[in-house]
Amino acid sequence: METINILLKILMYILIITTPLILGSKLVNAYPYNTISSQDQQKIDEIMAPFNKVFNFVRIAAGSVAVFVLILAGVVYMTAGSDVGKKEKAKNMATGVIVGLMIFVVAPTAVQYLIT
Repeated sequence: METINILLKILMYILIITTPLILGSKLVNAYPYNTISSQDQQKIDEIMAPFNKVFNFVRIAAGSVAVFVLILAGVVYMTAGSDVGKKEKAKNMATGVIVGLMIFVVAPTAVQYLIT
């Protein structure tokens, strides 16, 4: 269980680091006085392509890990029986996954909103 928590934390840190990089190309257009040519926009998109690939991979990996941990939390809860400690552990796991997924979904949207 501890390994899964560490993995989730690492994935969240990667997301936090890559989100501004992914949305960095939008910063150029955030100021109304900046005008860029289509050639410059094409260069920016070319530079951002590897970051977009990493971001998409992290999204898929984090989603997959979150689903796995949520299923694992359900199994732990169902097999806990009358052990209150295991039930609390399963509830905490599920809560952590749900909160993490909410942050994961909201963070890029919030950054995009703040940029525009």
